[in-house]
Amino acid sequence: MSKTYRLGSIPEEAVAEQITLDSDTGTAGSDALNHWQFEVFANGSTALLSAPHTTDGAEIVANTAYVIPLDQNLDLAEDDVISVEVTKVGNPTPLAGATVTFGFAGPADLA
Repeated sequence: MSKTYRLGSIPEEAVAEQITLDSDTGTAGSDALNHWQFEVFANGSTALLSAPHTTDGAEIVANTAYVIPLDQNLDLAEDDVISVEVTKVGNPTPLAGATVTFGFAGPADLA
């Protein structure tokens, strides 16, 4: 089961840095067959991760920032739309009350 969440558009030229997830619940026992998988896109198809990020070996801790560093296609243009695709693989620990934020550096940060 997969769902895509639109985070919004970039207000000005920027460099993508990370996605941060903060959930009311954590995960435990994630493995290759039971985990959450995250993919991040600009404009629906440009991947900002070279490979999907999963909770297999990287559990989510409740009420703690879970950072997913982005590693490709980081230069973004004004009005690029950022989305996160979340996929439930197998039967991982359910997540509840999650907040997702997108981190980027704008032109003032790049000077």
